[in-house]
Amino acid sequence: MGVGAQTMTANSLSFVMEHCPVGLSQHRLSGEFVVASCACANLLGCSVSELMGQRLFAFVHPLDLASVLCAWDLVCSANAAATVRFRVSPFGSTEKERWLQAHIGAPAVPPREADDVFGDSQVDPRQLVICLQDVTEQVEADAMRAERLQQAELAERHRDQLAQMLPGLMWFGPVSPDLSSYRVVYINEYLFRVTGYSAKQWLETPGFWRSILHPDDRDWVLREVASAGQSERPLGPYRIIGSDGSVLWVQSTMRIERDAHGVPVRMYGLTLDMTRFKQQESERIAALMRMEVLKQRMDSLVDTLPGVVWEYWLSESLRHQNYCSDFVHSLTGYGKEDWLGEEHAGWLHFVPASDRAAVTQDVVRVLNEGEGSLQHRLMTRDGRELWVAHHMVTLRDAEGRALCLRGIALDITASKHAEAERLSLQQAIAQQAQRMLELSTPLIPVSDDVLVMPLIGSLDAARMQYAQQTLLDGVHTQGARYVLLDLTGIGQVDEAAAVSLIELVKSVRILGAQVLLTGMRAEIAKVLGRGDVDLSGVLIAASLREAIRKYVARRPASWLASQR
Repeated sequence: MGVGAQTMTANSLSFVMEHCPVGLSQHRLSGEFVVASCACANLLGCSVSELMGQRLFAFVHPLDLASVLCAWDLVCSANAAATVRFRVSPFGSTEKERWLQAHIGAPAVPPREADDVFGDSQVDPRQLVICLQDVTEQVEADAMRAERLQQAELAERHRDQLAQMLPGLMWFGPVSPDLSSYRVVYINEYLFRVTGYSAKQWLETPGFWRSILHPDDRDWVLREVASAGQSERPLGPYRIIGSDGSVLWVQSTMRIERDAHGVPVRMYGLTLDMTRFKQQESERIAALMRMEVLKQRMDSLVDTLPGVVWEYWLSESLRHQNYCSDFVHSLTGYGKEDWLGEEHAGWLHFVPASDRAAVTQDVVRVLNEGEGSLQHRLMTRDGRELWVAHHMVTLRDAEGRALCLRGIALDITASKHAEAERLSLQQAIAQQAQRMLELSTPLIPVSDDVLVMPLIGSLDAARMQYAQQTLLDGVHTQGARYVLLDLTGIGQVDEAAAVSLIELVKSVRILGAQVLLTGMRAEIAKVLGRGDVDLSGVLIAASLREAIRKYVARRPASWLASQR
């Protein structure tokens, strides 16, 4: 290419780089800008000169950097093209972030042609070319559409959930212009549970609704459907037959949707289960009968309860209504007259004398407050001790005066014994756990001023706390000058355990004792070597035997020399 052509090409390129509305740029493989158009600089919020030497990645939002780098690596490694979107905050600006779309390519430009186009013999033909576009509005529009779609889907789910909660059958479907036929295309699930029919039967079986109408109601219901559709007045109540042959009472309301010409095109319907209302009267009668039966059987049912049911009327004129269930004899060996006694608290005589005052106070509290519960002991006629849960209620007149005291005493002896056993077991477990702590962190005096603590098992927080307390108490009480911590028996050591171990060493040194760590393994040393753990002044030996031989057995001369 001649000089004139080269100049023309350069001028053309300069014109394009200055006036092209799309951002154009050329980059080294490391991402540095080599050439950038004015539009590219504007999109990134700075001037062309400011872009030179900058890496494209410096303008990418941290949350989008991984996707940009992935696209960049793809173009560099596969010599392909890639498109990626990313957010960018304008250089040196406080404006809100924008979305850019980058088309990245690696054009195959022979070295000589690259010299002719860019006038630079140093241009690397493997440099990447990028076309940038501002897609902020498009991204925001896409986000808005996605949000609207999500809201619509959420509304649809909520509508379906509300439809399923409705205590009735909700349905719709197309109808013939004369309302003589229709087809259900949507139906909720309520009456499925009531009638026993499946959704497939309702939706796919022609004339299914007609087929389940009660024979005595079918003709008039079908006659009323058309007029009900015209006037949209309720239809029924009428009967339908369930899958198990049961008769259900329902009532329907229908609404017709018409087109612009007034022709019916769709029918909406709501069918409510009226069975409960139709059966209300018979249910009331049945309820009265059941109440009468229950009243007749009350005494026998009460006597079957595993507890004493009693009632004491405080008025002298009503004392004849005092009541006590027969279970009192099975529970205590005493009779009803013994339980009621001369006073409402006649059963208090069954309470051990040591508990009677407190129980009496609880009875008085129930009389004042109206209701209350208590647990206390009872002595049987044969001298056995029982535990009962006693619940009492005070019945008052219109003026608030106490008329009657009612109660039920349930035998909870077995549960009390089980609770006592459970507490005893918990205490034993706690003692065993404490013993395990003691065994895992024993403190062994090997001389008047030397203590050895072998650490065994895992170094959890509880064990390290116990070890620290035990060791510090031992150092203080025995006046120990040297402490050997043997790590041979411990398992894995994490950073938390390492920190606890160093804190233990520091605490011992504060009391004036020298610490030796023995049984050090590579994995333990690795954990202790992390971070800012200060091990200065701490002696380390491979084994307990070596520590005693090297440091303790030859003290004080060699020991003191090692500390200088």
